[in-house]
Amino acid sequence: ALQYRGKLLYFSSAEQMQNFRAEPEKYWPQRDGACPVILSETGQTVEGQLKYAAIFRGKLWVLSSAERMKKFVAQPAQYIDDLPPRSATP
Repeated sequence: ALQYRGKLLYFSSAEQMQNFRAEPEKYWPQRDGACPVILSETGQTVEGQLKYAAIFRGKLWVLSSAERMKKFVAQPAQYIDDLPPRSATP
């Protein structure tokens, strides 16, 4: 296990943990897991769920519900391209 961006992550093998450590951005959801549909529509940060995940432009995005996932998958650029700039990551 290791701590990353305030979350405790568990891995099924040392190799998987090393892969994550080498390239965390490859595996970590965009916007730290905030639902891009809610963020785009309201400006609010609401955590998505891995069961509602989608890949767009080679990046992992997690949505907060099946309804929001359908909206995102239908027009992902609409939600991604209009997001406010991301604040600096600690």
